[in-house]
Amino acid sequence: MGRRMNWRRAGLDKKPSENARDKWAPKSRLELKADQLLKTGDKPANRFATFPKSNSRTVEGRGDKCPRCGRFTIIKEHIEITVTELRQRYYFRRWFVCANRQCDTTMIMPPRFIVWNLRQPKKEK
Repeated sequence: MGRRMNWRRAGLDKKPSENARDKWAPKSRLELKADQLLKTGDKPANRFATFPKSNSRTVEGRGDKCPRCGRFTIIKEHIEITVTELRQRYYFRRWFVCANRQCDTTMIMPPRFIVWNLRQPKKEK
C-alpha cells in the first residue's frame, strides 16, 4: 500500500476539496511577477512594463492605407540597427502597422523599405 499524505504536517486540518486544489496549481511567470509587485508595493508604469523593450519606435504621420480594411496605418522604424538585423540577408528600415484592432493585418512591409546586407568578399593578400 502506498504512502498517504499527512495533511496535518502540511499545515492543514483536513484534506482540501477539489476546488481548493486549483489554488495550489503552479503559477505562470507573469502571475509570480504580479504577486511580487503586490508584495513590494511597486507598480509598473504601464501594463507592458514587465515585457522586454522593443527595438522600434513610432514615426509621426500616417502610413499607407491598409490593404485589407482601407484605414491609414502607423509608421514604425528601428531605434538602432543591431547585430540581429546585420546578420540577416535583408531587413526593413520602416514598416506599417494597421491601427484598426478588428483588422487581421498586423504588419505591412513594402519592398521600398528593404535594406540588403551585401557581404563583401574577403580580400586575399
